[in-house]
Amino acid sequence: NKMFYQKYMIHLKGGTQVEVEEPYDLPWEKSLFTMYEKTKESGAIVARNPVGDSICILKKNISFIRMTHVVKA
Repeated sequence: NKMFYQKYMIHLKGGTQVEVEEPYDLPWEKSLFTMYEKTKESGAIVARNPVGDSICILKKNISFIRMTHVVKA
């Protein structure tokens, strides 16, 4: 069975970009955007990079997050 993943680009202050992804059918309540909104300014979000590693990014270091595309894996 093939899975679909929603890709995002997290733009950090200072210009660095980090690509992350989540299952396309993930409920909105568990999505990256919801996690970002619910995280305190001093907190961090956890996301999955394209090779499957979990990464932790401090919210205060994020400039903005944008959806990019959907891929089949």
